[in-house]
Amino acid sequence: MMRRTLLAAAVATAAGLDLQVPSVILTSVPFTATLALPGGTYPGLLQYAIEDSAGASLASGQWNATRALTVAPTVALVTTGTHDLHCRVWAGNASTFAATATRSVRSFPGYVALLPPFVTLLCSLLFGQVMIALLVGIWSGAALVSGGNLWLGFLHTFDVYWVDAFVDRNHAGVLLFTIILGGTIGVVQKGGGAHGLAHLAASTMRTSLRMQLATWVLCCCLFFDDYSMILILGSSLRQILPRTGVSKEKFAAIIHTMGVCLPSMAPVSSWVGVEIGYVAAVLQTLQLDWDPFVTCLSSLQYRLFPILFIAFIFITIIFEKDFGPMLKYERGAAESAEEPREPEEDEEAALPPAPLGPMEPDPRRPMRAVNAVVPFAIIVAATFVGMILDGFQALALQFPGETFGVLDALSHSDSVAALIRASALGWVAAVALLLLQRIVSMQQIMGAWVEGVKDVIEPTLILTLAWALGAVIGEVQTAAYIASTLHGQIAPGYLPAIASVLCCVVSFATGTSFGTMAIMLPIICPLSYKVSGQDAANLMQCIGAVLGSSVFGNACSPIADTSIITALSAGLPLANHVESVLPYAVVVAATSSAGTFFLGTHVFTTFTAFALCFAVLLGLVAFCGSRVPSRFRSASNASSVLSLSPSHRYSFLSAVSPPHSAAPASREQEPLLPPASTDSGVLQYVKTLFPSTKKP
Repeated sequence: MMRRTLLAAAVATAAGLDLQVPSVILTSVPFTATLALPGGTYPGLLQYAIEDSAGASLASGQWNATRALTVAPTVALVTTGTHDLHCRVWAGNASTFAATATRSVRSFPGYVALLPPFVTLLCSLLFGQVMIALLVGIWSGAALVSGGNLWLGFLHTFDVYWVDAFVDRNHAGVLLFTIILGGTIGVVQKGGGAHGLAHLAASTMRTSLRMQLATWVLCCCLFFDDYSMILILGSSLRQILPRTGVSKEKFAAIIHTMGVCLPSMAPVSSWVGVEIGYVAAVLQTLQLDWDPFVTCLSSLQYRLFPILFIAFIFITIIFEKDFGPMLKYERGAAESAEEPREPEEDEEAALPPAPLGPMEPDPRRPMRAVNAVVPFAIIVAATFVGMILDGFQALALQFPGETFGVLDALSHSDSVAALIRASALGWVAAVALLLLQRIVSMQQIMGAWVEGVKDVIEPTLILTLAWALGAVIGEVQTAAYIASTLHGQIAPGYLPAIASVLCCVVSFATGTSFGTMAIMLPIICPLSYKVSGQDAANLMQCIGAVLGSSVFGNACSPIADTSIITALSAGLPLANHVESVLPYAVVVAATSSAGTFFLGTHVFTTFTAFALCFAVLLGLVAFCGSRVPSRFRSASNASSVLSLSPSHRYSFLSAVSPPHSAAPASREQEPLLPPASTDSGVLQYVKTLFPSTKKP
């Protein structure tokens, strides 16, 4: 990492003594200094002393000169301004060996360490643009590191901090994995695999209960990406809602909740690469030799909010009870349920053909669920197998002749490398399946892959800026200032709950989970590590609290991109969606924060905390929720919903349909379209969603 402006060294002319101190020194905050001598022969044990301009001792002791020494001065600088730090090293009575070094430093008031995160939060609230906020936050910190020079800080924002975020090998691996996975998702969408899953499950949607439950299960199948889950299910199923008595608001709440909560925890998703990058940066700052992927998996047990929100939505579905604004919308939907209507032939013929987007599947081609299941199953399996094999190989080289278990291998594996290899295998599998079935051409595959990569460009850029902001926050010693201020005033056990509440507030205000993680992880985690006395359990709880509670904003904030996409996909006003889902999100957030508090203070175990939180949510729905008795539709409505397109088109695994002729004479000659006599309300909707492009 380039640090030409971040750490300065003073070299003694006599013996080459090297004194390194942070570029930003805060008053009343202890800082570290590093002493080093060039290669040579020195007395075995040296004495050292560091003093300020007034001659006050900052640190002293003994030093083995064969390796560099990092010392934490026992006395911090108490005044702002420019100071000369003097370091002396000697042996015996200084007649045998002596060396000196002087370093001129500038100290700032401690509160300026809060400037980068504060500016970032403020700009997020004012502009609603996380990238702009992160850039301004980096600029403010870089200016401090540059001694208050705004112009130099602006330049270093780009040519030092942002460049460093890209060139780090671990960072580059995370970026490559995210890009490959995004392209794979685009290929799967183009092949119609995700749509095949959605239509395959539509046969179970006979009643309101089955409609909601099938949607919930389908969300579990499309765990790999939030946008894909929301857009595919929203556009595929929303016109079935009036026939089952389910409101658009409840349907939107299901796909939105599952769409942001499930990918945030899935070991293979468009989120995991970003989360690994954030956690890896924190672990590097704390100098912990933990695997970032294993750390993310280990933190799942402390991510109460997304787990409980998924469970809460499931409870409302099973009990068929709702409360608050959601109950109002559910009653309205049940009272205004539509009877099925057979479309006229002229109406069908009048449907204009729609041009296909780069990732939109061709409606004339079979959409098979297997084309989505196989690639992602390969990615999941290859990730864990690759990690285990890589871990065993690393352990065998480090400890030859010894035996190890699977957990030992996982903890010593290179997870980023395993993810890259697995995503590449999944990409190849997705391409091979589609080419063998002749569903798409290679040109279409590459176009879809590029479009899929485009979808992850913004989060990857935010990720790199978050890495840069984390480096700046580390340089200005924000965590050290907060820790020194709160030392003795806050119990370490309270930190996970505090982090949970703060992340909920910040994510709701900014509308982004990634931005919240980027801002809060570099602050909360070092603070936990310092205040708790390097307690690994407390640190893991804080990581889980931040990663879990940051999802709150994406689940209910009106400015979150997922909220807007959900409203558009489900076909309802954004205000209605936020009004109906916000009370549910607040209830779950309050419950999860309370559970996090009891976990952090060791009142309950993880299992007990989850069980109690689940019981609270269960009781709330059971006793405070109300049922909509008129929501069950008649048998005729149910039968109309079951009249789906033939199984050869939306099946899990079916024979490859033969290519249709260039100009079929009639509908019966088109092998990829059903006979006219089998048309139904749902089939007409499918044709509307995927209109045929053949000429009349």
